[in-house]
Amino acid sequence: MRGKGGWIAWQRTAMVLAVLTLAMPLAAQVAKRRASSLDDLAFAKPELRVQPAAADLDSLRALGAVETKPLAEAFDAFLSREGGSWVLLVDRSTGRPLLLEGQGIPWIPGANALTYEDLGLRASEVPLDWMEGKALSFLNAHPGLFGVDAGDLVLNKGASGPVGGYHYVLDFDWTYRGLPVEGAHVVFRLNHGNLVQMGAEGISDAIRWLDPSPYLSSETATEIAGGFVGGFREGDDLLFRPALSILPVSLPPGDEKAAIDRLSYRLVWTVAFHREGVVGNWETRVDAHTGEVLSFRDTNDSGKVHGGVYPND
Repeated sequence: MRGKGGWIAWQRTAMVLAVLTLAMPLAAQVAKRRASSLDDLAFAKPELRVQPAAADLDSLRALGAVETKPLAEAFDAFLSREGGSWVLLVDRSTGRPLLLEGQGIPWIPGANALTYEDLGLRASEVPLDWMEGKALSFLNAHPGLFGVDAGDLVLNKGASGPVGGYHYVLDFDWTYRGLPVEGAHVVFRLNHGNLVQMGAEGISDAIRWLDPSPYLSSETATEIAGGFVGGFREGDDLLFRPALSILPVSLPPGDEKAAIDRLSYRLVWTVAFHREGVVGNWETRVDAHTGEVLSFRDTNDSGKVHGGVYPND
């Protein structure tokens, strides 16, 4: 088990990461000078707010949560192979490791006995693609740990690389049938050359129930988005072709003994436009199966316009 000092250190790290995550979009925001009729339409379905629900693996075992058995077996196999002291927190919404933290596995030279020569690398130079391969090889060596196919992961290069001289982060976005799953990712964190933390968000077997083929065309989704705002006007500028992506959505809490009971997915079209004379870039999410409008917002409020896959309709 982790001592009090380790837990406090993790809490501090989590707080710093949370602050950084919040600060980056804030820096990119454009302050609104005036409200418009579009602001009055802004909304999001409550189920789009997905929050991890952490639980200790031993606690879930004590509850008799049968869904955790494969993960528990994979964790035991991981301990047998890698050794050391590790703590696993499970995300109850997915049944996957939200946080796996331990004393470290040497990956690159640092606070360990590895040398660059051992790894066939030039001194003090670790290419990002080499680190990407290292992480994917790790996942292949422990297939039951995160329950994700390495071929469905795409390295987010903008969020990966060395940090502060002795930290290293690898952040992989998750895809399903070639479609991006928003907010779903696997993260590895190194400290002084050693892998000390890893975790996942938004990855669940529940996605197998999702049909990745849209029932509505992008043209129909655009018409629905236009209807929601009272019709597109002359001068309205579509920012990109309607894009397909997958959104995790939360479900109401279920049986307390169930480890995987709070996550589902919806296939969506994203239609984004700018209206002349109105501050903001406006994004509509339309369910690609039902045509339901799931959200409408000014992406300047979060500093990002979401994209996806742009099929040839």
